[in-house]
Amino acid sequence: DPYQAAALTLAMLLGDLNFHWAPDWLKVGMFSFYGSVRVRAGRARIGDFPRWLPAEARYRQPLRIEDLVRMKSDDPMLTDGQKQFFYYGECQALVHYLIFHPSREHSKPLAGVVRELSAGAGPEEALRRVVGDMKEFQRTFQGYIRGYQTSGLELPAPPQVAADMIPIRGLTPGEVAALRGDYLIYEEQLDTAQAALEEALRLEPNLAAAQESMGLLLLRRKQPEKALPWVEKALASDPASSRGHLLRAQALAEASESAAKAEEVEAEFRKAIELDPRLAAAHHGLAEFYLNSNARGKNILAVASQAAALEPANAKHQMTLARLFLRLRRADLAEAAAQLAVVTSRRDEERSAAEALREEALRSPG
Repeated sequence: DPYQAAALTLAMLLGDLNFHWAPDWLKVGMFSFYGSVRVRAGRARIGDFPRWLPAEARYRQPLRIEDLVRMKSDDPMLTDGQKQFFYYGECQALVHYLIFHPSREHSKPLAGVVRELSAGAGPEEALRRVVGDMKEFQRTFQGYIRGYQTSGLELPAPPQVAADMIPIRGLTPGEVAALRGDYLIYEEQLDTAQAALEEALRLEPNLAAAQESMGLLLLRRKQPEKALPWVEKALASDPASSRGHLLRAQALAEASESAAKAEEVEAEFRKAIELDPRLAAAHHGLAEFYLNSNARGKNILAVASQAAALEPANAKHQMTLARLFLRLRRADLAEAAAQLAVVTSRRDEERSAAEALREEALRSPG
């Protein structure tokens, strides 16, 4: 089924982007659970238990739970395709169990595991805190795998969408180059990104997307004065671009500390939010600007909290909240936000900064 394969691939991509902080068993299990969607005769099924697993498990000893939750999906033990297939099935089965089997202590066991992970517990400890004695759970889980009969959720399928309801146009070569350059910026491959953006601008000198991305590139290189003209060129072509106003605010904030410019910076951040209220980076940028400029009379907490609510797995948003809570002498809340930043950090330097904030919160009174 090519559609099921596409759904699984999309689920894995979105899961890895949003749950990069999660242990592999949880990511793999969630990928498989949500990637198993099937649409037949006006009904949709999601989360089907892997039907081959019960029969397979009757003659193959399942992994120990402790090993399953600690194991990495690229573990050398899983180089054998059959073993990797079984590992994926058991991860899906564990997620399946935690979704469909609430206990007296935990009405939503999977959510409980996620909360424990967010609080800093390791993969094994997070599961133990929810399911209790691991040896007892091992027996329960093995019986669940071997004897499972029914599974999944059945829902009405969404209405069919006519092809003409989704307008499609091909990208120009310049747009393709601009998108490639923008992606490479986020991958920290700045030299390669610059070459791609220069190619985009050679093909289409007035392409606003390429101009915006060139501004972003120069901001990443700590050259806000050079970034500003590029962003302003982009806004001249596309004044309704929320990203363009966000980048202009960042360039102005980094290029000048004058009071006159401060008002303009705030106005640009707020314009970006007005154009796209769900642009978390604009809320975060405004909160950081207020913090760094010691702004008074501003509801910084509301702005910072909105950024964190829109992107809770973004460590930078959590660190901004932690800094703000420290300023408000709420060390308990600062520690919680810093801990979440530690868990969700993607890079070592980011994690080190979050750990330093957490230590500062632990030392602080209040």
